[in-house]
Amino acid sequence: MRLLLIEDHAMIRQGLGLLLRQLYPEIVVREASTATEGLQLLGSEEPFDVILLDFYLPDASGGAMVQDYVSRSGAPVVILSGSNNPQDISAAMKAGAKGYIVKSSKPATLHHVLELTLAGESFFPWEGTNSEPAAPARVPVDGGDFSPGETPDLTDRQKQILKLVAQGKSNKEIARALDILEGTVKAHLRFLMKHLNAKNRTQLAVMASKLP
Repeated sequence: MRLLLIEDHAMIRQGLGLLLRQLYPEIVVREASTATEGLQLLGSEEPFDVILLDFYLPDASGGAMVQDYVSRSGAPVVILSGSNNPQDISAAMKAGAKGYIVKSSKPATLHHVLELTLAGESFFPWEGTNSEPAAPARVPVDGGDFSPGETPDLTDRQKQILKLVAQGKSNKEIARALDILEGTVKAHLRFLMKHLNAKNRTQLAVMASKLP
């Protein structure tokens, strides 16, 4: 798995990097301390599987910054923040983020949210608000079949995986070809089967062959 971490506080950034490498021994973590540095990495490196983005950075912050990352990355964006303000959470969600982690959360929460987002779902901590669900929202993405020539709403990474599935590659072969964890491949496949209403891997391969 390739992950981009954007966090301006060095101690927090380095601590998260260590934690991520413990959770995912084969992970590749690229780090940035500003929004600008993060966008430069997005434009100059291979696609990332997920982005961890601080909600308040020295050179940018808030929903507009999140929306910029969402539109440019093609990967799920998960927000890191010291704030559990419902307005911040709502702004992140409306901007297209797939998750929101309060920095005071336990390490297990980070792992849980990453697994959900890699599987195509979302996580937002709505505790304490009156306008949203009282429990963290676990929101599946609606799916459906698609016609030849039509491009489904998928990330670049998911399209790469679909094409390799269509070639008959195993999960291990896909992971090796894309230099990601086999567990990450499985998470993407679970999402793709749900998103495209595929009942099995063979049906998924047939759908993959329709991609332009």
